[in-house]
Amino acid sequence: MDFSFSYKKNTTGTTGPQAPGVAHGQDQYEKLRGCGIVLTKPHGWFDISRGKRDETFAKRPYAALLLLMASEKEYGEFWASSVVLVPACETPGETELTDAYNHVKRLIGDEVPMGDGSASTNYETNGLTFTAEVNSNSETWDLEPGDLLTQMLTKVGGLLAAAGPMRLARHTLPEGTLLVYMTPSDVRDLADTTKLDWTVLE
Repeated sequence: MDFSFSYKKNTTGTTGPQAPGVAHGQDQYEKLRGCGIVLTKPHGWFDISRGKRDETFAKRPYAALLLLMASEKEYGEFWASSVVLVPACETPGETELTDAYNHVKRLIGDEVPMGDGSASTNYETNGLTFTAEVNSNSETWDLEPGDLLTQMLTKVGGLLAAAGPMRLARHTLPEGTLLVYMTPSDVRDLADTTKLDWTVLE
């Protein structure tokens, strides 16, 4: 059963006044920092914004910046560990689901023990069987044909919710699925700040 719920964007609000002389991107960056979305040390705004046009952040408030923060700085190293991106895939298979699980594992870090995950084709259902170890518990899920990624993330999110106060939350963009891991109140603050819909998976 899917117990996920969403914090909806406040369509009547604004992102707040922008300080005089501060670019859209930097203003959004500082507000994301206030929500707990930060770059890995020692990087800061001027590192990640180098060569970027501010109009990009103005046209897609917060979405463009979150995508940038979740991207790879160089091979195997990411700008941020507090937000991750699962790239969009129309028909995810074994490799894509395993990669998505590994992104969640990187996001969670040491907060909850997570072992390896793997997917295999279930020829009886034409879906996938996913095996993972979360919070020292081995789990196997038969995922039905359809939105396999949402099914897997919801299963993992439920186990993470049972392990402590923090929650896995997602926001979907054309480029893929952004994921964060924080308390429900922090997810609510993030939704209010970014004016984006964040769905808590539990």
